[in-house]
Amino acid sequence: MCFYDRVKDKIFPLMNESLQKKTVLIWEEFLNNDDNFRFAPAFIHHDLSGDDHILCDPERAKITGII
Repeated sequence: MCFYDRVKDKIFPLMNESLQKKTVLIWEEFLNNDDNFRFAPAFIHHDLSGDDHILCDPERAKITGII
């Protein structure tokens, strides 16, 4: 089941009909626009920073580990 189907299944019952129709329009406009799916897939990691993931020994000024 795709995310949109789960939204319709779980969230729509909590919404009035007018809001459901507006939500459908937004989703359908996005999903039916091929430009939204023209991209080159790439693996990325958004929380990689020197503060959290690169461990250093300040006395020796050396990297001691990478998480």
